[in-house]
Amino acid sequence: MRIIDKIRNRENFTPTESALASYLQEHPKEATNLSLNELSDTLHASKSSIIRFCKKLGYKGHKELCVQLAKELDTFVFNGKELNYSVPYELSDSKKMIADKTYAIVMGALNETWSDLDADKLSKIAKMIHDKKKLYIYAAEDSFLLARDLYLRLEKIGMHVCLQETTGANITQACQEDSESAALFIYYSNPSEELIRIAQILSSKNIYMVALTGPNKGPLTIYANDHILVPYYEPDPKICGFGSSTAMKFVIDVIYAYIFHMDYEKNLHDIKLVEETKRKFLINK
Repeated sequence: MRIIDKIRNRENFTPTESALASYLQEHPKEATNLSLNELSDTLHASKSSIIRFCKKLGYKGHKELCVQLAKELDTFVFNGKELNYSVPYELSDSKKMIADKTYAIVMGALNETWSDLDADKLSKIAKMIHDKKKLYIYAAEDSFLLARDLYLRLEKIGMHVCLQETTGANITQACQEDSESAALFIYYSNPSEELIRIAQILSSKNIYMVALTGPNKGPLTIYANDHILVPYYEPDPKICGFGSSTAMKFVIDVIYAYIFHMDYEKNLHDIKLVEETKRKFLINK
């Protein structure tokens, strides 16, 4: 999660920490260029208070926080201003500016997600999915295309995978799952009541569940055996969702790559065979 996102909610901040948070939000570029002594003098705060604040945000100290903040500025700032990720475009934007803003959002989301990636955890989850006889995928409406893409790729390498496209059929599917299967939930923000109900059903049957979601855990994750929180923050209401979908897809792609790699020779052979068969069919047709 970005530094700016970490300091939005200041309920647990002291007055000094709130002042530091305000300065980082209002003067992020200047903050990255200040030494610990200079920041202390600028805000009339002790160096120890600043260091405690940095550690509260998850950084070892002032220097590490500044390095991370500088990366975020390179990634998420457009023309010297922070983009509104939910509504990034303005009526006066030129076609080139629209393209540039879209690039900044997509690359920013990708870089943030990559820098926060827990490869060991994703590898473990991929193996759990791989070792099950069947994978059931459940997705929120705004994540269905991501789920379908994963479904098609896993099916192509011979995995037994299920994805329902109609509302209501998911409940029936959940009731049919057994302990030799795994379930993957894909949603960015708030899961629907249907997804929560499905998670409850699967939990009662002791079925291995993974929840892939945005930066906030939400109610469904309490039922999941493992959860993956994508750190990119994109508040509602949004007109595009480019950043969140890019971040989610990257994590899904990594999971697929790990699964593919576990049976590398076989999967490579199967994919080549499928493509060769397609070409022969088209030529003969």
